[in-house]
Amino acid sequence: MTSGASGTLSIHREIPNRCLVDSGILVQHLRGNAQAAKYLTSLRRDFTPCISAATAAELLVGCANEKQVQVTADFLQTFEILPIDFEVARYAAVLIRKYPAIFGKEIARGFADALIAATAWSHNLVLHTLNVRHFARVTIAEIQIHSIDQTAIEWK
Repeated sequence: MTSGASGTLSIHREIPNRCLVDSGILVQHLRGNAQAAKYLTSLRRDFTPCISAATAAELLVGCANEKQVQVTADFLQTFEILPIDFEVARYAAVLIRKYPAIFGKEIARGFADALIAATAWSHNLVLHTLNVRHFARVTIAEIQIHSIDQTAIEWK
């Protein structure tokens, strides 16, 4: 605790350094990809990794049976899950209108990607993604993107 200029006490808390992890990294981890597991472990050393509620929905929808749903749900709950609130919805709409080649209606997964990108924007988080096709193709001024080349020997 420190004393402020007015003599009142204020509590300073360490705010964890957070980042947003995109669906592809998590899918690869769940499929047993050693690079994805190693990358997530390294992220957890320096960051509090978060995911968008849209990412959670994407992964749960992709489960083939109840056992996969349970394993996936347990894994997802190891992350801070950020909600899709009105601000995220508004930011997603802005991204879809401004970048139709990335997030437009005719783009597969465009809407989900817009929600994930908007979550990063809303919380001012760097988005870690394997989705080079959508996110690295065009500079998206509103968000910082850390694209990972999944063909590399080591993901960085």
